[in-house]
Amino acid sequence: MNRDLHRAPAIINVAENYFHEVPGGVARLAHELCLKQREWGYRVFLICVGRDSALPSREERQGITILRCPPSRYPSPHPLNLWAKIRDARAAVRQVLAEVDQVAALHTHSPMVGIGAMQAMARSSARKIHSIHSPWALEMRHNKNWESPDRGGLSLRSRAAYRSVKFLEAKCFSLADILTSDSHYTRTECLRDHGAWLRAKPFQVAPGWVDTDRFSVDGPRTDWQAELGRPARRPVFFTVRALIPRNGLELLLEAAAALKAQGHEFELVIGGDGVLRPSLQAQIRELQLADRATLLGRIPDERLPILYRSCDFFVLPTTALECFGVIILEALASGKAVIATPVGSIPEILQPIFPEGLLPEASVSALTLALVRQIRTWAQGGTSLAQREAFRNFICTEYSLARGTGRFRQLYESGLITP
Repeated sequence: MNRDLHRAPAIINVAENYFHEVPGGVARLAHELCLKQREWGYRVFLICVGRDSALPSREERQGITILRCPPSRYPSPHPLNLWAKIRDARAAVRQVLAEVDQVAALHTHSPMVGIGAMQAMARSSARKIHSIHSPWALEMRHNKNWESPDRGGLSLRSRAAYRSVKFLEAKCFSLADILTSDSHYTRTECLRDHGAWLRAKPFQVAPGWVDTDRFSVDGPRTDWQAELGRPARRPVFFTVRALIPRNGLELLLEAAAALKAQGHEFELVIGGDGVLRPSLQAQIRELQLADRATLLGRIPDERLPILYRSCDFFVLPTTALECFGVIILEALASGKAVIATPVGSIPEILQPIFPEGLLPEASVSALTLALVRQIRTWAQGGTSLAQREAFRNFICTEYSLARGTGRFRQLYESGLITP
């Protein structure tokens, strides 16, 4: 499109986080989609929740107008926190509507800010698209955010909050013209959780993507000295995860302890941060894994492709609710074999290209056996060049940045994703 940008139709994007402030899979997809919208000739806005009061409420970055809603003073799931997100997103969209001539689409990536944004667009003819990256209510429950610490399970207050979240999530779905999900698994879970009425809503699967120029087999590598303070033992098993209960990192450490007890040489490197970091560090001490397992914390974005290239295998030990898995794409694009549990959407990605990487179940014994097999593979020369090329070619064909974002261009301009 060759338009005067000021007069070009606008696309308003609404997400919980701005990627350069709070990195994460959803924030990355939303940010990369914004950049593509700019390339396509649209005037692009991104509304997000501000995390740093020192940052401006509005700025231009990479051709994107970023509007930051004020950070909430209340913790989730406090009702006033939920209300503030709805109110502030609604106000931000109205601010955009007051300065643009035409809106081609509203694209939301989070239910709470999505509700407010779509309410502001209620009288607009612009297409309203909501992308479901993970069912919100199920995410909260699997993360155990609201469990009663003394009795386990959900407290009465938390059950009420959980029902409210389900209601608000359904409200967001009902306001959208089109729903998308990153995987067939997510779509199925939403249909199961929100009833038959959702089946009448246009609901399309639009998988995520990876920038294969950034995540590749060629480029700088590390011997892990900078990360570990010493060269790594080999082979190196790498994972990058939020340190939360459903991601199975406790199981992975138990499997690592079993490997060490069997006399195997290896290195386990875990990137990411989260509520479990203190308990995982304690587990490493208790299992006497300090010489084999390292928690790196949050990895700088520019460093991540280097670590993928430098590991020998990628491990994904998720125990529940893996609704897509951009990290699988990143690893495969880097030519790495992925060992993963058969949870959520993981088989959708891995089965067509590396079914032998799928475990039969999410358990310590299954992880241990799979890791031992890969140690033997490494001893015999590691993943073959042909296999590494097959991994990368698969991702470049099925999950490229151009193909993934192009699906949404079709939604903005025709309302239909073609296979």
